[in-house]
Amino acid sequence: MDSFLLSFMATILLLPGAAAEVGTGHMGNIGVIVDNSSRIGKEEIVAMKLAIHDFNNKTNRQLDLHVRDSQSDPVLTLLSARNLIKKRRVQAIIGLETWEEASLVVELGSKAHIPIVSLADAAPQWATDRWPFLVRVSPEKHLQMKAVAAIIGSWGWRRINVIYEDTNSAGSEIIPFLADALKQVGSEIGYLAALPPSSAVNSSSLSDQLQRLKGKQSQVFVVHSSLSMAERLFSKANELGMMEKGSVWITTDSITNIVHSMNSSVISSMEGVLGVKSFFQEDGARFQDFYSRFRQKFRSLYPKEDNCEPGIFAVRAYDAVWSVALAMDNNGSTQQLLEKIELSDFHGLTNRIKFERRRLAPQRMFQIVNVIGKSYRELGFWSEGSGFAKPTNGQIQNSSSMDILGQVFWPGGLISTPRGWVLPTSLTPLRIGVPLNGTFKQFVSVTYDDGGNQTVSGFSIEVFKAVLKHLNYSLPYEFFPFSGIYDDLVEQVHLKKFDAVVGDTSIVSKRCDQAEFSHPYTEPGLVMIVPEQVDKSNRAWLFMKPFTKAMWVLTGAITIYNGFTLWLIERNQSPELMTGSILNQMGTLVCLSFTTLFSMHGGRQHSNLSRLVMVVWLFASLVITNSYTANLTSMLTVQRLEPTVVDVEDLKSANAIVGCSKRSFAVRYLVDVIGIKMRNIKDITSADQYARDLRSGEIAAAFIEAPYAKIFLAQNCKGFAASGKIYKVGGFGFVFPKGSSILPDISKAVLEVAEKGELDDLENNLIGSQKCDSNAETSEDSSSLSPSSFWPMEAPIQLKKLISRIGKEEKVATEMAIEEFNSQYSNQHIDLLINDSQGEPIQAALAARELVYRHRVKAILGPRSWEETSLVAEVGSQAHTPILSLAYATPQWATERWPFLIQASADQSAQMKTIAAVIESQDWHRVPVVYEDIPSSTGAILQLSEALKDVGIEIGHLLPLPPLSSSSSLVEELHSLKEGQCRVFVVHTSLQLGVHLFETAKKMEMRKEGYAWIITGTISSLVHSIEASTISSSMDGIVGVKSYFNETTPQFKIFRRRFRRKFISEHPDEEKNEPGIYAAKAYDATWAAALAMKGGRGTGQQLLEKISNGQFDGLTGKIQFSDQKLAPAHIRRRNKKLLW
Repeated sequence: MDSFLLSFMATILLLPGAAAEVGTGHMGNIGVIVDNSSRIGKEEIVAMKLAIHDFNNKTNRQLDLHVRDSQSDPVLTLLSARNLIKKRRVQAIIGLETWEEASLVVELGSKAHIPIVSLADAAPQWATDRWPFLVRVSPEKHLQMKAVAAIIGSWGWRRINVIYEDTNSAGSEIIPFLADALKQVGSEIGYLAALPPSSAVNSSSLSDQLQRLKGKQSQVFVVHSSLSMAERLFSKANELGMMEKGSVWITTDSITNIVHSMNSSVISSMEGVLGVKSFFQEDGARFQDFYSRFRQKFRSLYPKEDNCEPGIFAVRAYDAVWSVALAMDNNGSTQQLLEKIELSDFHGLTNRIKFERRRLAPQRMFQIVNVIGKSYRELGFWSEGSGFAKPTNGQIQNSSSMDILGQVFWPGGLISTPRGWVLPTSLTPLRIGVPLNGTFKQFVSVTYDDGGNQTVSGFSIEVFKAVLKHLNYSLPYEFFPFSGIYDDLVEQVHLKKFDAVVGDTSIVSKRCDQAEFSHPYTEPGLVMIVPEQVDKSNRAWLFMKPFTKAMWVLTGAITIYNGFTLWLIERNQSPELMTGSILNQMGTLVCLSFTTLFSMHGGRQHSNLSRLVMVVWLFASLVITNSYTANLTSMLTVQRLEPTVVDVEDLKSANAIVGCSKRSFAVRYLVDVIGIKMRNIKDITSADQYARDLRSGEIAAAFIEAPYAKIFLAQNCKGFAASGKIYKVGGFGFVFPKGSSILPDISKAVLEVAEKGELDDLENNLIGSQKCDSNAETSEDSSSLSPSSFWPMEAPIQLKKLISRIGKEEKVATEMAIEEFNSQYSNQHIDLLINDSQGEPIQAALAARELVYRHRVKAILGPRSWEETSLVAEVGSQAHTPILSLAYATPQWATERWPFLIQASADQSAQMKTIAAVIESQDWHRVPVVYEDIPSSTGAILQLSEALKDVGIEIGHLLPLPPLSSSSSLVEELHSLKEGQCRVFVVHTSLQLGVHLFETAKKMEMRKEGYAWIITGTISSLVHSIEASTISSSMDGIVGVKSYFNETTPQFKIFRRRFRRKFISEHPDEEKNEPGIYAAKAYDATWAAALAMKGGRGTGQQLLEKISNGQFDGLTGKIQFSDQKLAPAHIRRRNKKLLW
């Protein structure tokens, strides 16, 4: 269990001085804390004893190990560490298998300046910054999660179920890293199954979780748990038939690293499992020597163990002891010892031992193993940058695909790669929604016969059937008509009412937020359809159009030239051509030129030379006149049509009415992108209405998706045309849930149908089956010449502290409750003993022990944080003393783990659903989450993730903040958020960190318009205590969710008056004196305990039962427990001012 707010006074716990007095040859003492009941602990203690023996022999010095058994009990671990430091004067402590144990011991070590060398398999990244005497010898997990993701990505599995043991390290170190790694390979976590710790889980709850997983379509499981949990998990999975053909199971190194120690029955239950294992060289002479000695010593110490081979945990423990031993010096201080450990640089059994900021350098290579029969096979390796690798003939082959590793043996004896998901069957066919009221019935048509039997047909249906033929498996399905709009139809897939949608469903971004689409089976496009009209723009001077200007000039020039030639030849034989004035003779010349053009006889020519010229001219004129006649005839008989509107800008400038189906996405596109006003869009409900309204002029244009436009123009082949640009949006596709395992196969099949020409054949059949409407009205004089044909063309017309405030409110409220109880029941008297935990889990545990064993209290009330509660609950359960926890975040399995724990605060699931509803109401689809990286946040984030997923919202980024974040680190983290696209953030932190965060965000201009911040109850429930200046300057515009209770009841009003008087008298320095939800809950919890104690003495078990069965009306509502948990509270949304 993580410990974040520890500041325990070392002077109370520890004696002055940490260095041990050593004699001649004696270098010092090293403390060891391990769980001797676990396989890991057994391996570690044997390895550490070998290490200290080897060091003493090789250096001729004497180091002593002082071993303590933690028994997997954090409280006992804490006391053991205290004993080692205080009594044994150890210079360092090694061990601590879990981070829950390490987080407690490291606080003591930091106060006493004793290095704590942690073997915990996972720890927060900020831990070494928080505790200066912590040294981590286990590498971080992010690269291992990339290895797991690489396996999944190699086989193309898109949706993964994660089963994990609900420990703090799993929530903070495994799930976020795995989620990020899966995103990088195009996969996602579909379901998170949190199992209670192995000590708390029972067969029934384990079976329930697995049954839920068995009902999921995805059958790819990633398992991260302890060995004891894994043994029970796989045994139960086999019982439920979940290890059959088609399933995939992948384990992390928390299991795979100790697979060598499993007995044959456990391994056989894991047959077909793939695992990622930490790699270290096992073929060196040094390891082989260690190997043989380890086996001998392990067998002698633990003869009941079936296997005595060492694993990674043993060699890490061996190297850890050497790191400390090499750094030990008789004359050095513990600070110098820490520095020397940090400077360690030697080759250990695992690899090169070198630290970076007191953390072991990341492990780069992992081994991939496959469980077969009663053993396992090492397939190969994976490393970042190189991918999968397998040594072959002395050479290393690398690939991004697991195929290079050879044959994998899968669950159920399957040799071929499992599909990883469950196929629909005839008993559970695919539920497919189809649109009932589509505008164009040619795509989807639903009809019913006299017996009420439905028939679904159309182009989309035929394409879907053709696609199914290309799948290599059968896909039973059943159609279900849906009468809503297309957006609602797609939403039904998200709501899991339909498994898919088949129809003329356009692929648009908004719908992709709720579902995924197959490859489009039609071309994308939004087309503008307008009426056609006869082109009259060139009918003026139509008789001049057959010839170009150049031709007219050439014809005139030839005519004049021909007339002049004849005049020269004939003037001597025809005196009339020479008579008259010059002007008269010029007129005669021009007249002669044009009359010869149409002269078909040679009677007037007197010279043979003239007749020769005339023959040539008559031939040329025949060609010219016939060409002119033919060209003019074509202009008059061939109708030239043009669209009435050529550009959408004409529609906008004219404020014209356009038609579009308001069931389609096109309406929003017309308004948001093209800029047409909503009032100018007429709803069209049928294909026939498009034609009628276009012809009547009710609409100037119709906007239709490209596949519809082809049908429309095929039906109305006269009078309409596509005009303007085609807007590349839409395209029809099949709809499936996000992460659907079927979708990739469907998309591939769509491409195959298109590539083989089947899609074109279906489309041609669709277009060819449409009958053209030839009754379209046309202009009856469109080809006739009118006077206008001979006219010229017309000219164109143009806070301050969270912990202290909550503690103060709870203390005042608790004292008030006891005073009122003693006053009301004068024959009863309850004493209240108050201990201040100072926000420290260690102090809380020690205070609980003192209250239980020294003061003999009947119940303990008040642990506020889960870190404190988990320790106090352990003390209470051992002493059979009820613990009423006020912690706002408690795992659901907690009351099973600790039978004397009562949760007096409701869980956060309802609060997270409220936040999801707020986000959904604003139509946001992707939100980053900023949270304080403490154990209690883990459950809240997982609940928020599930709530968001239920409404189709995705967590875009998880940003964990260390509890004591500095301004510089906040700036760095917020900068990464600012660079992202999302501007909506959910914040789940303490009030102190939250205020610091918002002040920093304001300085970075992330609190201005366009940003949205939503806070959870950890902050909003304390808003009443924040100074007004802080709210106005840093938190203005933030939306928050807080637990609701009725503050208008007479009971609360009386409580409020008395609380304010008492609070002011006890805490005059506090500016605000209003009671909040924490005060009200403490008041009610105190009354619950007091009422149960009324009536005399009883055992702790009897008192527990009375509290659990008690019912009364409290300040926060009806106080009633179910399974030792308070019934859920109501939630309400609060905001100071909305900025968006």
